[in-house]
Amino acid sequence: MNLSGGTGRTVAAVVLGGSSLFARRPAVSAVEERAFRVLNRSVGPAERPLWAVMQFGNGLAAGVAPIVLRSSGRSWPESVRIGMAAGGAWHLAKLVKASVHRERPAALLPQVVLRDGDPAGRGFVSGHAAVAMSLALAAGPVVSPGVQRTLIAAAFVVGIARVHVGAHLPLDVVGALALAAVWAPVCAPRSASTGVGPAAIGVAR
Repeated sequence: MNLSGGTGRTVAAVVLGGSSLFARRPAVSAVEERAFRVLNRSVGPAERPLWAVMQFGNGLAAGVAPIVLRSSGRSWPESVRIGMAAGGAWHLAKLVKASVHRERPAALLPQVVLRDGDPAGRGFVSGHAAVAMSLALAAGPVVSPGVQRTLIAAAFVVGIARVHVGAHLPLDVVGALALAAVWAPVCAPRSASTGVGPAAIGVAR
């Protein structure tokens, strides 16, 4: 997926700005609350796998991703740029949180099931979702289309998981994905490097 063009990033910026305006409202809309209630329900045996995928958006991914990419045959500059996309997304999410001042679900809604995370603090945007999608989008130039599709799908699962565990409301995830679409192209490698041997995994040709 290529969002480096001006149109894609402009649309993402509009979505981020619009969602931040809605997030500033003191009450959660009925539509958003209904979506949250659906996603906050128990998923039984899928709880552990969902939690495991959620770690793709952990802030530590900024350090782990470059190592994994380098071991797969990517150059250090490419690997570091993708790691920067994740680390930058984490810090940008914190700046947005400080600006928007939206509380976590437990402070805005009754009967929230909290499975992971701190019930206090700011909710908009989701740092985990921003990190995961930034990684997926920034890696586009150096992985195969199939690998990138898998990474993007995992990033969406991370966003769903953050709502499921009670850490965020759906709008927090929408804003995070838009933030990633604006930010990731800044860090994405310009093109895949040449001379990578057959040991590379899923490398774009």
